[in-house]
Amino acid sequence: MKALHLSSDQELLVAYKQSSDRAYIGELYMRYSHMVLGLSLNYLKDRHLAKDAVMDIFEYLIKNVQKYDIDSFKSWVLMLTRNHCLKLLTRSLKKESELFDKNIDTHFVEYAQEEDHDNEDELNKLETALVTLKPHQQKCLVLFYLQGKSYDEVAQVTGFDVKKVKSYIQNGKMNLKKRMTP
Repeated sequence: MKALHLSSDQELLVAYKQSSDRAYIGELYMRYSHMVLGLSLNYLKDRHLAKDAVMDIFEYLIKNVQKYDIDSFKSWVLMLTRNHCLKLLTRSLKKESELFDKNIDTHFVEYAQEEDHDNEDELNKLETALVTLKPHQQKCLVLFYLQGKSYDEVAQVTGFDVKKVKSYIQNGKMNLKKRMTP
């Protein structure tokens, strides 16, 4: 075979699949690593996370490229990069959302249970944000968190379907988050 840098992407893929010699996949990857890094930076907005993503993708290539029938390596690796970054962002957003949900739940429960509210500013922000919600969201949140009612009990009091109650509570919590974060 001719020198690696003179070989086409397709020739390098075929050679790697036949020999498992990492020099072939390494040459291929080096051709597009700057694009992979640029795309990762565009999605992740953090140089360290983007560099980690580049390494993750390279490791994935070594282990899995043989499983795929790839017509255009450049398009394929950029699609792989995009999907990997979106997966990372989804995980990050899910963690943030879970943390926020936990904080809102705790805040409501503490407010409902405490007689002496230590954090007046936070409570004022919460009350102010709460009254700006749509009436059905506000009513469901107050019944669920402050009065400790179950989804079924909130549905009975409000006349809303249980699925609607859950939706109003979830959407109300998201709207509260938006209103309470600076």
